[in-house]
Amino acid sequence: LVLQNPNFMKISITQGELALWLNKVDMGAIKLNDKVMLPANSEILQKFTVQLDLSNALLGGISTLMSVLQNNSATLHIKGNVRAKALFISREFPVDESAQIPLSF
Repeated sequence: LVLQNPNFMKISITQGELALWLNKVDMGAIKLNDKVMLPANSEILQKFTVQLDLSNALLGGISTLMSVLQNNSATLHIKGNVRAKALFISREFPVDESAQIPLSF
């Protein structure tokens, strides 16, 4: 995920709860586990360790998996909110991102 911080001070992302869709099938909820620091005036590619609740994924999981295997790509969509903090100020930000993920086996 590409994160941007246009501010003049560093910020940290302290928590987040997001919904995940794979090829328009609800795969469950994502909870961010690690705090991420963003330097001032930066744009970085950040990997996240997440905890995924797959209870919803079992309903459409097999058909989605077959579609991904046939097309060698998947559309990933995440939507929700993350909480960021700078100094003593904390604020929640909306996230709504989609990406086409190429897969190779």
